[in-house]
Amino acid sequence: MLLAISACSGVNAAYHFEAGDGTAKPKLSGIGLRRFNWLNTANPDWSFIKIVDNYVINVRFEEVSKAPAVNDWTAIDTVLAFADRAKKKGIDIHFKLRFATGIFAPQWMKEKYGKFLLPGKMFEDAGWTEGADPNCIKWWDDGYLDAWAQFMAEVAARYDNNPYISEIVISGTAAGTAEPLSLAISNGGEGAERRDAYLQAGCTDEKMQHAIYRSIDAMKVFKQTNIGLALNTYIHLNQNTFPDNEVSKKIGEYVCESFGNRAVLGNNGLRTGDAPGMHGKDWSPGGKMYELEMFYLQMHKKYGSGIYNQTASTKQMGGYEFWTASLDNGAALSSSFVELPETEKSIKSRLTLEQLQNYREAYKKNE
Repeated sequence: MLLAISACSGVNAAYHFEAGDGTAKPKLSGIGLRRFNWLNTANPDWSFIKIVDNYVINVRFEEVSKAPAVNDWTAIDTVLAFADRAKKKGIDIHFKLRFATGIFAPQWMKEKYGKFLLPGKMFEDAGWTEGADPNCIKWWDDGYLDAWAQFMAEVAARYDNNPYISEIVISGTAAGTAEPLSLAISNGGEGAERRDAYLQAGCTDEKMQHAIYRSIDAMKVFKQTNIGLALNTYIHLNQNTFPDNEVSKKIGEYVCESFGNRAVLGNNGLRTGDAPGMHGKDWSPGGKMYELEMFYLQMHKKYGSGIYNQTASTKQMGGYEFWTASLDNGAALSSSFVELPETEKSIKSRLTLEQLQNYREAYKKNE
Protein backbone atom coordinates (compact mmCIF):
# COMPACT_ATOMS: atom_id res chain seq x y z
CA MET A 1 0.00 0.00 0.00
CA LEU A 2 1.33 3.44 -0.89
CA LEU A 3 1.09 5.98 1.89
CA ALA A 4 1.19 9.71 1.31
CA ILE A 5 3.51 11.67 3.57
CA SER A 6 3.21 15.43 3.95
CA ALA A 7 6.32 17.59 4.14
CA CYS A 8 4.74 19.62 6.93
CA SER A 9 1.59 19.10 8.97
CA GLY A 10 -1.37 19.97 6.77
CA VAL A 11 0.72 20.25 3.58
CA ASN A 12 0.27 18.14 0.44
CA ALA A 13 2.23 14.90 0.11
CA ALA A 14 5.84 15.28 -0.98
CA TYR A 15 7.08 11.71 -0.76
CA HIS A 16 5.65 8.22 -1.07
CA PHE A 17 6.91 4.92 0.25
CA GLU A 18 5.87 1.31 0.33
CA ALA A 19 4.64 0.45 3.81
CA GLY A 20 6.21 -2.38 5.76
CA ASP A 21 4.31 -5.48 6.81
CA GLY A 22 4.34 -4.72 10.55
CA THR A 23 7.24 -6.97 11.52
CA ALA A 24 10.50 -5.85 13.12
CA LYS A 25 12.96 -4.46 10.60
CA PRO A 26 16.39 -6.00 10.02
CA LYS A 27 19.13 -4.18 11.92
CA LEU A 28 21.79 -2.16 10.12
CA SER A 29 24.89 -4.21 9.38
CA GLY A 30 28.12 -3.80 7.47
CA ILE A 31 29.46 -0.28 6.95
CA GLY A 32 27.95 3.15 6.50
CA LEU A 33 28.57 6.88 6.40
CA ARG A 34 27.81 8.73 9.62
CA ARG A 35 26.37 11.62 7.61
CA PHE A 36 24.28 11.15 4.49
CA ASN A 37 25.42 14.50 3.09
CA TRP A 38 28.97 13.08 2.87
CA LEU A 39 27.73 11.03 -0.09
CA ASN A 40 27.95 12.43 -3.62
CA THR A 41 24.32 12.21 -4.66
CA ALA A 42 24.69 14.50 -7.67
CA ASN A 43 26.83 11.90 -9.47
CA PRO A 44 26.33 8.69 -7.51
CA ASP A 45 29.04 6.05 -7.58
CA TRP A 46 26.74 3.05 -7.43
CA SER A 47 29.64 0.61 -7.02
CA PHE A 48 30.56 2.44 -3.79
CA ILE A 49 26.94 2.66 -2.65
CA LYS A 50 26.42 -1.06 -3.20
CA ILE A 51 29.09 -1.72 -0.56
CA VAL A 52 28.57 1.27 1.74
CA ASP A 53 24.81 0.82 1.84
CA ASN A 54 23.89 2.40 5.19
CA TYR A 55 23.68 6.09 6.06
CA VAL A 56 22.89 8.24 9.04
CA ILE A 57 20.28 10.97 8.61
CA ASN A 58 21.51 13.64 11.00
CA VAL A 59 18.75 16.15 11.60
CA ARG A 60 18.70 19.10 13.94
CA PHE A 61 15.54 18.92 16.04
CA GLU A 62 14.84 22.58 15.19
CA GLU A 63 14.79 21.74 11.47
CA VAL A 64 11.70 19.60 11.94
CA SER A 65 9.68 20.85 14.92
CA LYS A 66 8.27 24.28 14.07
CA ALA A 67 5.49 24.46 16.68
CA PRO A 68 3.47 21.99 18.75
CA ALA A 69 2.35 19.22 16.35
CA VAL A 70 3.65 21.20 13.35
CA ASN A 71 6.59 19.45 11.71
CA ASP A 72 8.53 20.01 8.50
CA TRP A 73 9.77 16.59 7.37
CA THR A 74 11.62 17.82 4.28
CA ALA A 75 15.13 17.14 5.64
CA ILE A 76 14.23 13.48 6.14
CA ASP A 77 12.01 12.89 3.13
CA THR A 78 14.58 14.31 0.73
CA VAL A 79 17.05 11.67 1.89
CA LEU A 80 14.50 8.87 1.68
CA ALA A 81 13.80 9.81 -1.92
CA PHE A 82 17.41 8.88 -2.72
CA ALA A 83 16.69 5.37 -1.46
CA ASP A 84 14.07 5.10 -4.19
CA ARG A 85 16.74 6.06 -6.77
CA ALA A 86 19.06 3.38 -5.41
CA LYS A 87 16.31 0.76 -5.47
CA LYS A 88 15.80 1.37 -9.17
CA LYS A 89 19.48 0.44 -9.56
CA GLY A 90 18.86 -2.77 -7.65
CA ILE A 91 20.56 -1.47 -4.49
CA ASP A 92 18.87 -1.49 -1.09
CA ILE A 93 20.12 1.22 1.24
CA HIS A 94 18.98 1.84 4.79
CA PHE A 95 19.18 4.61 7.33
CA LYS A 96 19.71 5.41 10.95
CA LEU A 97 17.67 8.46 12.01
CA ARG A 98 19.52 10.62 14.52
CA PHE A 99 17.96 13.81 15.91
CA ALA A 100 20.45 16.28 17.37
CA THR A 101 18.77 17.90 20.37
CA GLY A 102 20.00 20.04 23.28
CA ILE A 103 21.50 23.13 21.67
CA PHE A 104 19.56 22.16 18.51
CA ALA A 105 16.14 22.09 20.19
CA PRO A 106 13.62 24.45 18.54
CA GLN A 107 13.47 27.96 19.91
CA TRP A 108 9.79 27.64 20.75
CA MET A 109 10.65 24.77 23.12
CA LYS A 110 13.61 26.63 24.65
CA GLU A 111 11.37 29.57 25.44
CA LYS A 112 8.62 27.37 26.85
CA TYR A 113 10.64 24.88 28.92
CA GLY A 114 13.78 26.83 29.71
CA LYS A 115 17.35 27.03 28.46
CA PHE A 116 20.84 27.61 29.82
CA LEU A 117 24.17 28.63 28.30
CA LEU A 118 26.76 25.92 27.66
CA PRO A 119 29.88 28.07 28.07
CA GLY A 120 33.13 27.84 26.16
CA LYS A 121 33.84 26.43 22.73
CA MET A 122 31.21 24.24 21.21
CA PHE A 123 32.01 20.65 20.27
CA GLU A 124 35.59 20.51 19.03
CA ASP A 125 36.21 19.17 15.54
CA ALA A 126 32.47 19.06 14.83
CA GLY A 127 31.86 21.50 11.99
CA TRP A 128 28.18 20.67 11.86
CA THR A 129 27.68 22.77 15.03
CA GLU A 130 28.55 25.96 13.15
CA GLY A 131 25.91 28.61 13.76
CA ALA A 132 24.32 26.70 16.62
CA ASP A 133 22.69 28.54 19.50
CA PRO A 134 24.93 27.77 22.52
CA ASN A 135 21.86 27.85 24.75
CA CYS A 136 20.86 24.28 25.56
CA ILE A 137 17.29 23.34 26.39
CA LYS A 138 16.67 22.14 29.94
CA TRP A 139 16.12 18.61 28.74
CA TRP A 140 15.47 17.32 32.27
CA ASP A 141 12.29 19.45 32.52
CA ASP A 142 9.20 17.21 32.64
CA GLY A 143 7.30 19.54 30.31
CA TYR A 144 10.03 19.17 27.70
CA LEU A 145 10.10 15.40 28.19
CA ASP A 146 6.34 15.30 27.58
CA ALA A 147 6.83 17.31 24.39
CA TRP A 148 9.67 15.04 23.28
CA ALA A 149 7.52 11.95 23.84
CA GLN A 150 4.77 13.53 21.75
CA PHE A 151 7.28 14.31 19.00
CA MET A 152 8.51 10.72 19.01
CA ALA A 153 4.89 9.59 18.63
CA GLU A 154 4.60 11.85 15.57
CA VAL A 155 7.84 10.49 14.13
CA ALA A 156 6.67 6.93 14.71
CA ALA A 157 3.32 7.58 13.09
CA ARG A 158 5.14 8.77 9.99
CA TYR A 159 8.18 6.51 9.73
CA ASP A 160 7.82 3.38 11.87
CA ASN A 161 6.55 1.39 8.90
CA ASN A 162 9.02 2.95 6.46
CA PRO A 163 11.32 0.11 5.34
CA TYR A 164 14.24 2.42 4.61
CA ILE A 165 14.59 3.69 8.20
CA SER A 166 16.01 0.72 10.06
CA GLU A 167 16.93 2.47 13.30
CA ILE A 168 16.18 5.58 15.30
CA VAL A 169 18.50 6.87 18.02
CA ILE A 170 17.54 7.68 21.62
CA SER A 171 18.62 11.31 21.81
CA GLY A 172 16.04 13.39 23.68
CA THR A 173 18.36 14.25 26.55
CA ALA A 174 21.59 14.88 24.65
CA ALA A 175 23.51 18.16 24.72
CA GLY A 176 24.03 18.28 20.96
CA THR A 177 25.64 15.09 19.65
CA ALA A 178 22.67 12.71 20.06
CA GLU A 179 24.54 10.94 22.88
CA PRO A 180 22.36 11.04 26.02
CA LEU A 181 25.19 10.19 28.40
CA SER A 182 27.55 12.77 26.90
CA LEU A 183 27.00 16.17 28.51
CA ALA A 184 29.73 17.97 26.52
CA ILE A 185 31.35 18.87 29.79
CA SER A 186 34.82 17.67 28.85
CA ASN A 187 35.21 19.01 25.31
CA GLY A 188 37.90 21.66 25.05
CA GLY A 189 39.02 21.21 28.65
CA GLU A 190 36.04 23.13 30.00
CA GLY A 191 34.53 20.29 32.01
CA ALA A 192 34.19 22.03 35.37
CA GLU A 193 32.79 25.17 33.78
CA ARG A 194 30.10 23.27 31.93
CA ARG A 195 29.34 21.02 34.89
CA ASP A 196 28.70 24.12 36.97
CA ALA A 197 26.44 25.50 34.23
CA TYR A 198 24.28 22.38 34.46
CA LEU A 199 24.13 22.57 38.24
CA GLN A 200 23.31 26.28 38.25
CA ALA A 201 20.52 25.61 35.74
CA GLY A 202 18.96 23.15 38.17
CA CYS A 203 20.13 19.80 36.82
CA THR A 204 21.13 17.03 39.24
CA ASP A 205 22.15 13.39 38.93
CA GLU A 206 18.65 12.36 39.95
CA LYS A 207 16.98 14.59 37.37
CA MET A 208 19.43 13.51 34.68
CA GLN A 209 18.80 9.81 35.19
CA HIS A 210 15.04 10.36 35.43
CA ALA A 211 15.18 12.20 32.10
CA ILE A 212 17.28 9.51 30.40
CA TYR A 213 14.84 6.78 31.40
CA ARG A 214 11.88 8.88 30.27
CA SER A 215 13.56 9.45 26.90
CA ILE A 216 14.00 5.69 26.55
CA ASP A 217 10.33 5.09 27.39
CA ALA A 218 9.37 7.65 24.73
CA MET A 219 10.71 5.24 22.09
CA LYS A 220 8.19 2.55 22.96
CA VAL A 221 5.81 4.01 20.37
CA PHE A 222 8.03 2.38 17.72
CA LYS A 223 6.95 -1.20 17.08
CA GLN A 224 9.07 -2.11 14.03
CA THR A 225 12.08 0.19 14.01
CA ASN A 226 15.27 -0.71 15.85
CA ILE A 227 16.17 1.53 18.79
CA GLY A 228 19.78 2.66 19.13
CA LEU A 229 21.67 4.13 22.06
CA ALA A 230 25.16 5.64 22.18
CA LEU A 231 26.07 4.12 25.53
CA ASN A 232 29.04 6.03 26.89
CA THR A 233 30.43 6.15 30.40
CA TYR A 234 27.99 7.95 32.70
CA ILE A 235 29.33 11.18 34.21
CA HIS A 236 28.09 12.22 37.63
CA LEU A 237 27.26 15.90 37.99
CA ASN A 238 27.22 16.03 41.77
CA GLN A 239 30.46 14.15 42.41
CA ASN A 240 33.20 15.95 40.49
CA THR A 241 32.02 14.34 37.24
CA PHE A 242 33.69 11.01 37.95
CA PRO A 243 32.93 8.30 35.34
CA ASP A 244 30.67 5.42 36.32
CA ASN A 245 30.13 2.49 33.98
CA GLU A 246 27.78 0.75 36.41
CA VAL A 247 25.13 3.41 35.85
CA SER A 248 25.71 3.10 32.10
CA LYS A 249 25.19 -0.66 32.25
CA LYS A 250 21.89 -0.29 34.11
CA ILE A 251 20.70 2.13 31.45
CA GLY A 252 21.89 -0.14 28.64
CA GLU A 253 20.19 -3.21 30.06
CA TYR A 254 16.96 -1.26 30.48
CA VAL A 255 17.08 -0.48 26.75
CA CYS A 256 17.58 -4.16 25.99
CA GLU A 257 14.81 -5.21 28.38
CA SER A 258 12.50 -2.68 26.74
CA PHE A 259 13.19 -3.48 23.08
CA GLY A 260 14.70 -6.97 23.06
CA ASN A 261 16.47 -7.83 19.83
CA ARG A 262 15.50 -4.43 18.37
CA ALA A 263 17.89 -2.74 20.81
CA VAL A 264 21.25 -1.54 19.46
CA LEU A 265 24.07 -0.48 21.79
CA GLY A 266 27.36 1.12 20.85
CA ASN A 267 29.30 4.35 20.92
CA ASN A 268 30.67 7.09 18.70
CA GLY A 269 34.39 6.91 19.42
CA LEU A 270 35.90 3.70 17.99
CA ARG A 271 39.70 3.70 18.02
CA THR A 272 42.54 1.48 19.25
CA GLY A 273 44.40 1.27 22.50
CA ASP A 274 47.32 2.91 20.68
CA ALA A 275 45.39 6.12 20.00
CA PRO A 276 47.04 9.21 21.49
CA GLY A 277 46.00 10.68 24.81
CA MET A 278 44.00 9.27 27.67
CA HIS A 279 41.22 7.98 25.42
CA GLY A 280 43.52 5.41 23.85
CA LYS A 281 43.95 3.80 27.26
CA ASP A 282 40.16 3.67 27.57
CA TRP A 283 40.09 1.30 24.59
CA SER A 284 42.66 -1.11 26.00
CA PRO A 285 41.70 -4.05 28.22
CA GLY A 286 40.91 -2.59 31.64
CA GLY A 287 39.81 0.73 30.14
CA LYS A 288 36.36 2.25 30.51
CA MET A 289 35.35 1.97 26.85
CA TYR A 290 36.75 -1.54 26.51
CA GLU A 291 34.64 -2.50 29.51
CA LEU A 292 31.53 -1.12 27.83
CA GLU A 293 32.34 -2.94 24.58
CA MET A 294 32.39 -6.19 26.55
CA PHE A 295 29.03 -5.19 28.05
CA TYR A 296 27.54 -4.66 24.57
CA LEU A 297 28.60 -8.20 23.72
CA GLN A 298 27.08 -9.53 26.95
CA MET A 299 23.76 -7.86 26.09
CA HIS A 300 23.94 -9.24 22.54
CA LYS A 301 24.27 -12.75 23.89
CA LYS A 302 21.46 -12.24 26.41
CA TYR A 303 18.91 -10.28 24.37
CA GLY A 304 20.00 -10.53 20.72
CA SER A 305 20.64 -6.78 20.66
CA GLY A 306 22.87 -5.24 18.01
CA ILE A 307 26.33 -3.73 18.40
CA TYR A 308 27.46 -0.69 16.44
CA ASN A 309 30.48 1.57 16.55
CA GLN A 310 31.09 4.93 14.98
CA THR A 311 34.77 5.63 14.48
CA ALA A 312 36.29 8.53 16.34
CA SER A 313 37.41 11.49 14.24
CA THR A 314 40.63 10.96 12.33
CA LYS A 315 42.41 13.27 14.77
CA GLN A 316 41.13 11.34 17.78
CA MET A 317 42.11 8.02 16.21
CA GLY A 318 45.68 9.32 15.88
CA GLY A 319 45.72 10.21 12.18
CA TYR A 320 44.98 8.51 8.87
CA GLU A 321 47.57 5.84 9.58
CA PHE A 322 45.25 4.57 12.36
CA TRP A 323 42.21 4.10 10.12
CA THR A 324 42.68 0.43 9.29
CA ALA A 325 43.72 -0.52 12.81
CA SER A 326 40.61 1.18 14.19
CA LEU A 327 38.35 -0.52 11.64
CA ASP A 328 40.01 -3.84 12.41
CA ASN A 329 39.31 -3.21 16.08
CA GLY A 330 35.63 -2.77 15.27
CA ALA A 331 35.51 -6.31 13.94
CA ALA A 332 37.49 -7.65 16.90
CA LEU A 333 35.03 -6.00 19.30
CA SER A 334 32.08 -7.80 17.64
CA SER A 335 30.59 -4.76 15.91
CA SER A 336 28.03 -5.70 13.28
CA PHE A 337 27.80 -2.14 11.96
CA VAL A 338 30.48 0.56 11.79
CA GLU A 339 30.07 4.18 10.72
CA LEU A 340 33.06 5.41 8.71
CA PRO A 341 35.04 8.54 9.68
CA GLU A 342 34.92 10.88 6.69
CA THR A 343 33.32 11.70 3.35
CA GLU A 344 32.91 9.34 0.41
CA LYS A 345 35.69 11.19 -1.43
CA SER A 346 38.10 10.91 1.49
CA ILE A 347 37.33 7.25 2.10
CA LYS A 348 37.84 6.33 -1.56
CA SER A 349 41.20 8.10 -1.55
CA ARG A 350 42.43 5.88 1.30
CA LEU A 351 40.55 2.59 1.09
CA THR A 352 39.86 0.47 -1.98
CA LEU A 353 36.45 -0.96 -2.75
CA GLU A 354 37.93 -4.38 -2.04
CA GLN A 355 39.00 -3.25 1.43
CA LEU A 356 35.57 -1.78 2.08
CA GLN A 357 33.92 -5.00 0.95
CA ASN A 358 36.16 -6.99 3.28
CA TYR A 359 35.18 -4.78 6.23
CA ARG A 360 31.53 -5.05 5.27
CA GLU A 361 31.74 -8.84 5.31
CA ALA A 362 33.72 -8.91 8.55
CA TYR A 363 31.13 -6.84 10.42
CA LYS A 364 28.21 -8.79 8.98
CA LYS A 365 29.73 -11.98 10.39
CA ASN A 366 29.18 -10.48 13.86
CA GLU A 367 25.41 -10.24 13.46
